[in-house]
Amino acid sequence: MDLDDPAHSGILKRFNQTRHRLEKSNKRARTHENEDSQLPDVNSERESASVVRAEGIQPLPQPEQTRDKKHRSRLQWIVEPEMVSPSQTAPFESLGLSDHMVTKLHDLGYENAFAVQTAVIPAVLKAQSCLGPDPLANVLVNSYTGSGKTLAYTVPIVDCLLNRRKPAPRAVVLVPTRPLLVQVMQVFESLVKGTNLHPMALRSERPLQKEREQLLKNTPDILVATPGRLVDHLTESPDLLKQLRFLVVDEADRLLGQSFQEWASVLAKACPVQIRPVAINEPWARPPQRLVFSATLTRDPGKLEALQIRTVPTAPHLFIVNDDIGDAEFVMPAKLTENLVRVKTLIAKPLALVTLLIENSLSDHAIVFVRSNEAAARLARLITLISQNLFHKDLVVGPVSGEMPVAERKRVLRQFASGEVNVIVCTDLIARGIDVPGVTAVINYDLPVGTREYVHRVGRTARAGTSGSAWTFAISSAERQHYWVMQNGITRTNKIEVSHFDVDTESQTYKDVLEQLGKEVLS
Repeated sequence: MDLDDPAHSGILKRFNQTRHRLEKSNKRARTHENEDSQLPDVNSERESASVVRAEGIQPLPQPEQTRDKKHRSRLQWIVEPEMVSPSQTAPFESLGLSDHMVTKLHDLGYENAFAVQTAVIPAVLKAQSCLGPDPLANVLVNSYTGSGKTLAYTVPIVDCLLNRRKPAPRAVVLVPTRPLLVQVMQVFESLVKGTNLHPMALRSERPLQKEREQLLKNTPDILVATPGRLVDHLTESPDLLKQLRFLVVDEADRLLGQSFQEWASVLAKACPVQIRPVAINEPWARPPQRLVFSATLTRDPGKLEALQIRTVPTAPHLFIVNDDIGDAEFVMPAKLTENLVRVKTLIAKPLALVTLLIENSLSDHAIVFVRSNEAAARLARLITLISQNLFHKDLVVGPVSGEMPVAERKRVLRQFASGEVNVIVCTDLIARGIDVPGVTAVINYDLPVGTREYVHRVGRTARAGTSGSAWTFAISSAERQHYWVMQNGITRTNKIEVSHFDVDTESQTYKDVLEQLGKEVLS
């Protein structure tokens, strides 16, 4: 360093000044320490003084807290929901349905209503029988997957609309996915057959203009749609829902997490509002009755606010299908058995999966869940190769993922339902709401991210009172810990079983299978 350089000499000067200041500060601090050592213990005196003063403090008298009873009652429906036992059943004749609807249900093979239906159907029918502009009691339902929620709202809606005079959209059902939309439409079509009611699905794969023309040409009574597609129509036709009586939100927790096009606020503006007539001969209007369903429904008022659940003049019904709410948020079907499968290594996982499918007779109508579209395609092929080369079985396996064309996805699901495909490997695409008949087992090959996803995945089996099993693979201690954390907040009838799978990954045949898959992936 050149000390004659003005820049360098300035730096050295500032350094020396700082050093001198620090030395003076340290010397002053040592002087204070010596002086303090000769003084009495101030801290002990402070503690004693605080004790003396505290003893003399008495709480000031407070005015009596009065809480608005009306405010408390507005939250009572959330704090004290209406519990419905999962074992509760009743004949459809006892629920207040019309003779036509009871006959239709019998023709379709439905004799007795499941628990959720015994609670929801009478509540909807009773509310709809009220005349006048006052808002009707809304209905919110938290019921495990496969409990019959779709029939719980489709039946009373069709029954209430049977005597309508002029066609107009009087019911809207919102669903999160197209597969669930198709399923709900099938239920409505079976119920309205032989009547003059017309349900219509709003599909994003059709041109919007053609769909609008179809709406005008053949006015529907019931609309089933995803939120985005409904918003498209409301943007072009703001008066589309001016005669709406029912607003159904199916899989509500997932829909409330979608902010696409701010669908909730757009829909709220399009719905009828309360109009009280001044004279007896003047028209009146009331908001539609809201029917909200989910297997993992939130009870957070802030999250439900988007749906504008009114609490006056009549508090909503919150039905929870469970024997005892306790601290649990979710409930498992009574006939579902759950298993945690411990696998030693990642390379052993595919072989353990096929061993489980074949040795436990799960290879007929099983769903395997994975994390990604690529994993679904890869694992489906690997199951086929392992079953053929190591077990000499010809399992028919089909991947179902979001990147597949819709027509191809439907074809695989149809083949699975008919038994042509034994196992499907899929992502969470079909974990919600889709009722695939006859599923005997669900296997979480990859762990779900949380409790809600777990509940919806395993809910593909043990539906409508049938038996089923759920198997979840875990390799590391971290994965096992994540699994047990997910079980918090779930009530179940059966205890979770833990099993271990030791498979031979050193066999040359298995190594050849893995090598073959690797070559196919690279090619």
